[in-house]
Amino acid sequence: MLNTDPIYHITKTEEITELILNLSDTIVFPNSWRLKDLLIHLHVVDLEWIDQIKHLLDKKIRINLAGWAITEFYKLPEAEQKGFDKKCLFSWAKMNLNYNEWTDQIIEKYQKYNLDEMKKKFRQGRNELLAHFNRISNAIDDHEKLSENILSLWYHDKGHLQKGNIEFE
Repeated sequence: MLNTDPIYHITKTEEITELILNLSDTIVFPNSWRLKDLLIHLHVVDLEWIDQIKHLLDKKIRINLAGWAITEFYKLPEAEQKGFDKKCLFSWAKMNLNYNEWTDQIIEKYQKYNLDEMKKKFRQGRNELLAHFNRISNAIDDHEKLSENILSLWYHDKGHLQKGNIEFE
């Protein structure tokens, strides 16, 4: 059963962030990513969520989490047909790319940064995301949908770590 306490998910996000930042720079994941590639991917995903949350909170929208959380899976024309605001789409959907194509482009774009710079960017972005998680926790009454659809973003991090045989509970 899903833990619906927002503080639990915020704490797990903080813990997994520290674990990731302390991984060896020699790690190689099965998809051939190194630590820097993972940091790039996670950082840009964090930035996507920050944009989504800021957009929705700035408009003072009580988020329909069930509808909003699935927008990432729709291509732009499908989302427009369903009445979604374009700003509620993630970049890969706006660009009409699948998630893997988008990820490859992002990793290529961020290669100009060294590992230490990416660690700093990741930490800054993650801290901002955590601040928004705290804001959004106070703006949404349905903690079950909030926890399942947004605050459980750390499960995404955990999935990448598991692929590299790194456990996190």
